[in-house]
Amino acid sequence: MNKPMDNNEYLFFWIKEPPILMERWLYLLANLLVWSAYLLIPIAIIVYLSRQARYIHFGFLYKIFATFLFVGGLTYLLDIFSLWARSHWWDIVVRIIIAVISWLTLILIIKVLPQALALRSQREMEEEIERRLDAENKVKQNNERLIEAERTAKLGYGYWDVVRDRIELSDIAFEVLGLPTGSIFSLDMLMEQVHPADLKFVQESLKKNLLAREFQEFYFRVVTTTMEVKHILVKGENIKNELNETVMVKVTVQDVSEIRRYMKRIELQNRKLKKIAWVQSHRMRSPIATILGMAELINEEEPTDPVNYEIIKAIKSQSLKLEDMILEVETITRQKVK
Repeated sequence: MNKPMDNNEYLFFWIKEPPILMERWLYLLANLLVWSAYLLIPIAIIVYLSRQARYIHFGFLYKIFATFLFVGGLTYLLDIFSLWARSHWWDIVVRIIIAVISWLTLILIIKVLPQALALRSQREMEEEIERRLDAENKVKQNNERLIEAERTAKLGYGYWDVVRDRIELSDIAFEVLGLPTGSIFSLDMLMEQVHPADLKFVQESLKKNLLAREFQEFYFRVVTTTMEVKHILVKGENIKNELNETVMVKVTVQDVSEIRRYMKRIELQNRKLKKIAWVQSHRMRSPIATILGMAELINEEEPTDPVNYEIIKAIKSQSLKLEDMILEVETITRQKVK
């Protein structure tokens, strides 16, 4: 019966046995390379986690996986030591630890897998970002168009907090009222912009509207910082509390100065037309009727009749009056409406 070799004899045999020398050295090199990779990969994972932890989901899973790789690599290191040492009790203990950590890793992966699958992929996130960017661009374009439409119509909006006496307006509303953009002011500050002749009317209109069920629109004038007088149309909507008290008013303000000027021009034009119509229908009718009546009195059988002379003289006088009226109408027609 052969005596078992001790560790030194086993090591000597491993090194000196020519047939398997190359195979065992390759085995040693392969295990060493695999173990070193299993050691460096967890280090890389830990470095990555330390720098990107706040951007990573399930960071603990990365740590468990790094531990799994580290202890998994120990099996290759143990295989290297087994070439020199034939006692395997510590190898068994280490492999049991590796088995426990491996199953713990598997259980955690199975537990976290539904949550991980529910996360959006990078492509889905990119598509979502693109959709949101498109939506934001559309909203931005719509807002720009709305602002442009408001600026074209010279129409702005705002809120009047009656309880706190605060008025907030849009940028266009500030332009309409000729106020500095972005300021928050009270009703008294707004009243400073009102034309002195309209101040009492505006105060009374606001007082009536606060008590009314529905806000009644009204016009007033403001004086801007550049001393420009603007005509403003105000519309609103009362917001009331449980006691039926107005606590807030949604308002729109529109610069209707151009409209008012056009209306004034139309009104003056109508007055001019009425005046022309009155001259034509009343004053001109009298000399025309007189001329026609006198023409009937002419004695055509006796042209030398002295009465004919007087009739012709009267017709001439009425004709001159009619000519003056025609000139008056022409003068009125040529007058420019400002």
